[in-house]
Formats: sequence, structure tokens, C-alpha cells
Amino acid sequence: MIKINQKDIKGGKWFQAEENGQLLGFATSRLNEDKQVVLDSIHIVPVARRKGIGTALLDSVLKWGNEEGAAEVVGEFFPEFRGGEDERAARKFYGRHGISIDNEDKLSGRIK
Repeated sequence: MIKINQKDIKGGKWFQAEENGQLLGFATSRLNEDKQVVLDSIHIVPVARRKGIGTALLDSVLKWGNEEGAAEVVGEFFPEFRGGEDERAARKFYGRHGISIDNEDKLSGRIK
């Protein structure tokens, strides 16, 4: 069973997905001065991709942001391999979750 753990880090939160003690992915986020959740990073180890771990991590980040009174999520889009399958998969992932990516690779979306 996949567990999502979280802990406070300087200025934000660390979310970690693991199963049987093995790290499967993580996300880091913080609140900015405009009370928006800034998604600083989200990474899933390659063997664990497309198994719902990214969704579980993003849901945890957004739930935390909602509890903190945030209504929006923002961030930078940094695909590991520009133009490759990882970029296409990441863009689809964010789109499925209502997060858009503009021409300057800025993320934005509403927290429900």
C-alpha cells in the first residue's frame, strides 16, 4: 500500500510517497505572499510512473494548500527532457488535474 508522508521544511512542505519503505516519489511546495501554493517540484521514480503516485502527491499538496486558505496553485514547468515523452506525459498529467501551462512554462490552476 502506498503511503504519503509529509513534513515541514523551511518555508513549506515535503510530501513523500513510499511503499514498503521504498521511495516512489516526492513533491515540495510552499505558500507565497499571495497565499498561492507554489509547487516547487514533483518527481516520480521511473518504475513507479503511471500508477497514481503523482496524483496522490498532487492531491496531498492541494489539500494542504486548501487547509492553509490557498485558492490557487502556481509554479514553473521544468520537464526533464524537453520535447520527449516525459514532457508530453507531464503536460497531460497537469492538464488532467486542471493545471494549465502557459507559453512561458508557468503553471497555474485553481484549488478545489
